[in-house]
Amino acid sequence: MYVLDLGCGLGGSSRYLAAECGCRVAAIDTVGSGGDPVFPLAWADDEASSFLVSPAKMRAELEAGGLSAIEQVDLTATRLGETGRQPVIERDDFPLRLQNLQSCLADGRLIAQFILAEKRR
Repeated sequence: MYVLDLGCGLGGSSRYLAAECGCRVAAIDTVGSGGDPVFPLAWADDEASSFLVSPAKMRAELEAGGLSAIEQVDLTATRLGETGRQPVIERDDFPLRLQNLQSCLADGRLIAQFILAEKRR
């Protein structure tokens, strides 16, 4: 079975489905690249385990896959300062990962996006 997890956050559900159910999973979240981020980040130890694309590239990929993007909103400002969520991945270095995320969001190296898309008719 193949699962597309849109808005996956740190990918907890995606990792569970892959590990426990044997699913092939493509997980896409709302953070895109506006430059070279500082690692580690909440979801990746390094660049090899992170697959960031620009918001324009993400929209183009969705449209190439048969979806029509009907709304796109920059959520970067609302994501700045987020600290209250319990991490899905319990790691000793999670405070550093969160600090790197906030720093990259603040200086534009990461961009939080919401893209609402629907299947083309």
